[in-house]
Amino acid sequence: MKIRALVCCAAILPFMVSCGQKQNNENQTIQKETAAGIENSISNTEDSEVSLKNEYNMLEEIYDSNNNVIGQIERYGLISLADGKLFYPNLAQDSTDEKTIQEFYLYDVETKENTKLGRIEDVIYEASYDRVMLDDHIYTIFTTGDLNDSESWEYNLVDFDLENKSMDIILSEKDDYLYSIMDSIDDDLLIVRHDDGISGIEKYDTESKTFTELKKFKYDYNNETGETIYQIYYDKSRENIYTLRCKFNGSEATHLFLDKYDKNMGFISDTDISDAFCFYDEETNESEKRQPVFNFFCKNDHIYYESRSTSRIVGKLEDNGITSLVNDSPKDYAAALSVIKNGSEQVFYKPFDEGCPLFVLNTKSGEMKETSFNVKEDDRYCILDAYQYADKLLIEMTDIEANAPDEREPRIYIVDTDELE
Repeated sequence: MKIRALVCCAAILPFMVSCGQKQNNENQTIQKETAAGIENSISNTEDSEVSLKNEYNMLEEIYDSNNNVIGQIERYGLISLADGKLFYPNLAQDSTDEKTIQEFYLYDVETKENTKLGRIEDVIYEASYDRVMLDDHIYTIFTTGDLNDSESWEYNLVDFDLENKSMDIILSEKDDYLYSIMDSIDDDLLIVRHDDGISGIEKYDTESKTFTELKKFKYDYNNETGETIYQIYYDKSRENIYTLRCKFNGSEATHLFLDKYDKNMGFISDTDISDAFCFYDEETNESEKRQPVFNFFCKNDHIYYESRSTSRIVGKLEDNGITSLVNDSPKDYAAALSVIKNGSEQVFYKPFDEGCPLFVLNTKSGEMKETSFNVKEDDRYCILDAYQYADKLLIEMTDIEANAPDEREPRIYIVDTDELE
């Protein structure tokens, strides 16, 4: 079976360490992630009858809810659902172990048209969890350079034009920080940059193509003091900007704050949410508060947090902190990623659960509806990942019996949310 490339390393790594150690840890982590993806892809393309552009890519069929095949793509990396189309990367034919080259495509499920938008060379990492779609453009951030030389790393803000089928690199600067952060506000981008002890919030005007600094925080890696921003989210319904701000106090406990601003970055309030981190023992919980955050929102006071080590919070923001929205462990609930994050309904799923449960949270009413999506006539499939766009849902399914002799091939399903059981 081919499993998804770019597998994330689940080990919990301390985030705020000395600069040299931080870069070394990131190098090792990326090497492990890349090696895992390559090893799995090699072992599962040997018996393939289809000629792939690159042996590390995966060939996946796309299905509708009635198990009809409606398309096929060759990919390496994360998919985004974009208004009935699939935005995805694969490895170029001339990509090698020494030089990673990714090409990005837009696949129209209805017309079956598959269009190459552009290519990025020397790819080290894409912050694909924070892709943003505005006016038929998908914006995303890459780190490029020599994997083994962090001084060569560059930060690249890239614009994929879905209408004109093109790609443009908006900004390319020296920067060795991998886990970039971005969201949209009206027709602009909110971007958090980390560089040389400064955590800065900027706004990028997509029309004038200019950057404006909104706020900045200082931190000291060596002494583990100061403040930095881990995530940012704009709640369109209430016109509030939320940030996750981590405050370091040397040898004392780290605190994580949810800060609330108006849309012009005027400060309104902060809430210490450190007590929500009760996943493990005290030492590990302390480390968890220092982890990069991949998926985050605060919609109508409903909050979701998912760190790089996949610890999760699903809750409602109250005056005294966060109240959980689920009765069992929130670590089991993953929120579907979306290039447009401001919909009032948010889909959650439980990865690798044999019941294939899905949960639809109405962030206006607070009601959470439980449903499911199962592959008809084959109960071996479980949900691996999910992505949403308006009332559409893309579900990646995989065999719950990994490495079985008759292991199932992974599948991609595209369904309407009203088709769910």
